[in-house]
Amino acid sequence: KSYFTCIMIMSLFELPRYLFLAIQGSYTSRTAYCCHIVGGIFFFVAFSILCRQWSGLLRLGAYFRVLYGIHGLVVSNLFFATVDIIGIIACASSPSLESFFVSIAFTIFTFIEGCRNVVYS
Repeated sequence: KSYFTCIMIMSLFELPRYLFLAIQGSYTSRTAYCCHIVGGIFFFVAFSILCRQWSGLLRLGAYFRVLYGIHGLVVSNLFFATVDIIGIIACASSPSLESFFVSIAFTIFTFIEGCRNVVYS
């Protein structure tokens, strides 16, 4: 139930991006991108719920127990949500979406998000 709730919330936060693109024909909204980042938080929570459910079925080594155990998932969700909130602030305070995409803040944000994707894939 929690998984589906998180997926539905994520979908709602992803919707503005597509609406702006469909209505305006371009994607330049910082607000829509900030919503997209928030959607990513809920996606990772939903993913963590699945990881936690499956981790009980698998014989995991110590490394994986640290990552996929309840404490590891809570800590990683808090850490990456904090990174996302900082990304939202950086995006919202940028003069434009394009300037955010070429900023050092976006580079760092993307690198950290990429590391999360590598570790949890």
